Amino acid sequence: MKNHFFSILILLTITTILVRCTEDDPEIKITSMTFDAVSVEVVEGTTVDLNDYLIIEGEDADQAIVSFTTSNDEVVTVSGVVLSAVGVGTAQIVATEVNTDLTATIDVTVISKVIAVTGISLDKSEADLKVGEELQLTATITPDDATEKGVTWSVSFPSEAKKQDELPTDIATVSEEGLVTAVAAGSVVVTAASKEGDFSASATITITSVAVTGITLSASSLSVNIGETGSLEATISPENATNKNVVWTLTEDEGSPETYASVDAETGVVTGISECDACGLALVATTEDGDFTAVVDLFVVYVPVTGITIDPSSFSVEAGETQQLVAMVEPTNASNKNVTWSVRFTSFCDAIPEDYATVSATGLVTGVSPEICDLEIRATAENETRTFGTAFVDVTVTATSVTIVDDEELPFAGKSISLDYIESSMQLYLAFTPSNATNTLVTWESDDSEAIDVSDTGLLSGLSSSTARITVTLNDGSGLSDYVDVSFFEP
Repeated sequence: MKNHFFSILILLTITTILVRCTEDDPEIKITSMTFDAVSVEVVEGTTVDLNDYLIIEGEDADQAIVSFTTSNDEVVTVSGVVLSAVGVGTAQIVATEVNTDLTATIDVTVISKVIAVTGISLDKSEADLKVGEELQLTATITPDDATEKGVTWSVSFPSEAKKQDELPTDIATVSEEGLVTAVAAGSVVVTAASKEGDFSASATITITSVAVTGITLSASSLSVNIGETGSLEATISPENATNKNVVWTLTEDEGSPETYASVDAETGVVTGISECDACGLALVATTEDGDFTAVVDLFVVYVPVTGITIDPSSFSVEAGETQQLVAMVEPTNASNKNVTWSVRFTSFCDAIPEDYATVSATGLVTGVSPEICDLEIRATAENETRTFGTAFVDVTVTATSVTIVDDEELPFAGKSISLDYIESSMQLYLAFTPSNATNTLVTWESDDSEAIDVSDTGLLSGLSSSTARITVTLNDGSGLSDYVDVSFFEP
């Protein structure tokens, strides 16, 4: 009985202890924990209370214990619930509820701190330039650590000097880096404006012209061929003279330079017209500013033709067809490259060359008829009539048919011939269409040459009683042919 009572007492004691433990450590009821945004952007150097972004739901939400960790402590650090942005970049914050192990994440992007522009200044407030000179202006943004230090440059007229018929850039230009280039005499204001904020600084630039003091030419004389061009380079002094324009003219002792040459007044390019060797012709360059001049002797030279080559140098042309020839004149700088075309026989021939071929003024050859004598096409220099080039031509006529005929040029009736022992041979002849065809080379063939033979010239020979087919074929590859069947009887 004592043992049973003692067991009950121990059981009650344990139950009491468990009840007390449950009352001292109740279950924490938290259903969810999230951040109210997927990501957040923070300025470098600032802090954020992470509790401001964390949402905890459940009966015991107010009893939640949360710890925070960062994926990149060079971008953000966390102390308690305070996030500090320490460097530009990205990091992920993980929040963990200690009692329930619930987690939530938020991406943090740290951006640079923006430091506003407070002013801008230039290293010069005014400057004097001559036309063609350059000046580098330097703009300084304050403070030194301003986030946006970009500058926009512009050029304008001073308010009291603004003109309606020109632009400020006609006087001076300014690059994106502040390099000022003086273009023409006048006065402009160059302004540097900050890209951030409404700040600007200006410099007044006064530009003056540089007068011409002289002119020289690149050679003491100029020689050009007839029909060709040449020029000299003019050098204006000083090098930075404002107006370097030059007017080019020609002079001649008798006052007629246009007889020998012409000149472009702006470029100074001279074109030779006719020969002038020491005839008093001169090229004159005159400056627009100051009326300074430079004069050199001008010679116009005639270069004769020394040789002519025709391409192609030999060719065949079908009657009624054409072939274009090209005459190549030497030297390439000959003054007169014109040629006269003609057709002629290479040796004496009692005929007219043009009855066989003609040639136009431009070298286009037309075949007329197969030539009876050797023909050539000649290109003769227009001025040097003893200088010429030649090309040899064959005029061809292509046969359209070939027919085996007798000595009276008549086809054999029924395309058959009979030979006997009395007349065992016969000469065969050919007729071509057209009759003046030039491709008349043929091949003769017998399909039984042991009985009836045919020579290369078409001579038939009966050898034994039989019948054979004699065929003649053009050798030009056209496939044109004719035949005759020959029978031979011997006693």
